[in-house]
Amino acid sequence: MGGPGLYYRNLTLATPGLVNTVYCDPFYGFCYPATVGVDQIVASSTTYKMGFNAGAGPDFRLGQSQVKAFGEARYSRMFTTHGTDLTFVPVTFGLRW
Repeated sequence: MGGPGLYYRNLTLATPGLVNTVYCDPFYGFCYPATVGVDQIVASSTTYKMGFNAGAGPDFRLGQSQVKAFGEARYSRMFTTHGTDLTFVPVTFGLRW
């Protein structure tokens, strides 16, 4: 199977940081000040671009039932304007009935 598609990419650059807050304990019912670790977002970028995918995989019946097990690998490529294209190969296993 294969064909063209519209791909979405979200890139986020984060740095670790600390934030002062108030923590309320639901079991004992009291609150106290606390410092917790967070990810502070420094920059982010989102884009939609065209691309394509092509994949294949086997499936086989499990015994005499209508249930089939399958596996699939799919090559996907997202065309980008600057730099190299984004490529990835997800591998999926599952059951069909």
